[in-house]
Amino acid sequence: MANNPITVKQVKRGESLMKPGDRVASVYVVQTGRLSVVQTKGEKTVEVGQVTVSEIVGEELVLAAAKWNYKVVALRDTKVVEVPVDLIRAQSAQCSPPMQALFKALTERARASSNEIRGVRMNREISPCPGEYVAKVFGVIFHVGRTVGTKKDGVTKADWREFKRYAIEVFQESSARIEEAVNILLKIGYADLVLQPDGESGQIILQDMTQIETFFDFYQNYYFKPGYGELLKTNAKMTKVTEAFLAVSDKHKTDRAGNVHMPYKQTIDDLKAILGQSFEADQLFRLEQKGLFIKKTTTQDGGTLSFYKPDFQQMILNWKLLKEVEEWNTLGYVELGALGPKAATGSDKTTGVPTDRTQWAAVLADWKPLVQQGQLPKLRSGGPAAGEIWCPTCMSEIKAAQKFCGTCGAEIVAKKAA
Repeated sequence: MANNPITVKQVKRGESLMKPGDRVASVYVVQTGRLSVVQTKGEKTVEVGQVTVSEIVGEELVLAAAKWNYKVVALRDTKVVEVPVDLIRAQSAQCSPPMQALFKALTERARASSNEIRGVRMNREISPCPGEYVAKVFGVIFHVGRTVGTKKDGVTKADWREFKRYAIEVFQESSARIEEAVNILLKIGYADLVLQPDGESGQIILQDMTQIETFFDFYQNYYFKPGYGELLKTNAKMTKVTEAFLAVSDKHKTDRAGNVHMPYKQTIDDLKAILGQSFEADQLFRLEQKGLFIKKTTTQDGGTLSFYKPDFQQMILNWKLLKEVEEWNTLGYVELGALGPKAATGSDKTTGVPTDRTQWAAVLADWKPLVQQGQLPKLRSGGPAAGEIWCPTCMSEIKAAQKFCGTCGAEIVAKKAA
């Protein structure tokens, strides 16, 4: 056993735990966080399953050495227990023949069931957020925020745990999909998420409910109409042209109705100065394919371009959100980069437990149970003294705030009051 230690491993959000082609040397049990199992199908990445707390990944290959065919990515900061396959095989070899046969049968059944489920999902080409769910998930965020949140000074605040519970139980929305959609809102500045060290409790702050409502209304309005699919796809070149066109329009007056009238020749010259001499006027009028209309009026001095500016400004915001949804479905998760949920700062004075996320990251990075550092649990007799709490596994003394025993690493499950 000394040659095959059981270790605890930290996987940062977006990092890969397992990759296609890997030889499975360990089985991973999730202690905290969530993993996504994805597979590439052509140019598209399809999520074939998720692994959350107390679940295992890689167990189907324990008795049959083979290459791993999936990519396992952390959807959030995740802690896993890494159990070497050799250790499991050695332990199973010590069992009686009937128990070995039972263990093999259960493993084969798990592998067959897992492959069947993943095959069904691959054939259906399930993505993290299919088109029919895009409007729904953002609509759920809007309505849940309005229902369980409190609005003040244009900002809506709600308890994060209550927010998710309401979305799951009332709207039957997936917890993972809600979390990733909220991550998109964090990324583009429509929301903030302040979490406690447990990563579950905290507060969600919706900064721009109006834009969330406008987006899901725009999406559902075109998605469920035949022939409008092109309007729900982003195009980097058209986005760049639209942004440049709006920048040029800032030089001209907007009337009370929101319309802008611009000289045709001067506008094209200004756009060429921004986009390069290869820009042609027909690129501007191709924006009609995206539902943006520009009217050209012939005049003696070269013509006039007229358009309704709020439509163009809103479409840029819609495309920004659409682009994030497309990347979500491509990667299998939302890439936050340097952004992410904020942590509540300071520390809990009653327990002395740090509540700052960076402090916790530093503590957990190199943490190992004491048994892996050469220390052994104390031998005890009788029961705990008054006010003393023992780990149910090794009977080491623990604090009420602990979730994992510092000696053996066992998870501490709080007992519910009768």
